[in-house]
Amino acid sequence: MEELIPSAKQLKDIGIREKTDKERVDLRTAAWKLAQDLRSYQELGALEKAIQQATHQLAILNMVNEQQKQAITENGYGRR
Repeated sequence: MEELIPSAKQLKDIGIREKTDKERVDLRTAAWKLAQDLRSYQELGALEKAIQQATHQLAILNMVNEQQKQAITENGYGRR
């Protein structure tokens, strides 16, 4: 089973080779670009999580706001 799962070093080497071929750069530049891509990917994941949390908080605020509107209407505070 272990031989079916590539090691992290093998994956890194594959990624660097693909970068050198695809972008026609030297190994050092490809390694740096791959590292930058990984950092960007991590940052994107963090941003997506922050957006999900903010969306959830907004939904809760909307729910509370709606409950407050209903309470005001039911108690007659909204009438003049």
